[in-house]
Amino acid sequence: CKKETLLMVTLWCVGEYCNLLCGDVAVDLAISEPSGQEWQKQQPSPQQVMSVLAALLASHYVNTNQLIQHAMTTLLKFAGEFAEIRDSAKALLLKFSVHPDLEVQQRACEFSALVDHLDICSGLTDQMPAIPASST
Repeated sequence: CKKETLLMVTLWCVGEYCNLLCGDVAVDLAISEPSGQEWQKQQPSPQQVMSVLAALLASHYVNTNQLIQHAMTTLLKFAGEFAEIRDSAKALLLKFSVHPDLEVQQRACEFSALVDHLDICSGLTDQMPAIPASST
């Protein structure tokens, strides 16, 4: 159960912050170790993240309908941010159009249809607005 929750949070973060993950926004990834040595990490390309998502969807880790639906939402948000991976995202979504669960099928069909129209429906995949600070 803890692994499932962690995977849901991870999928949400990847979908919500894919622009940061894949380098749309400049992020300093130089990491200094206590020994003084610095490591320079490279941000993954959208294609690399898509291949990881595809492998994850094919694995035994995404084994509940709720996880599958979270993963499909991540695919849609990712495709909304990066046009170059829309075809592969749509292909992954269409694999679930024959899933035994009707809700998964419906979401797969809806999301795969939306991928073709993300240019005119860009608001669907925007980041969630920040929660306002409490003024009390």
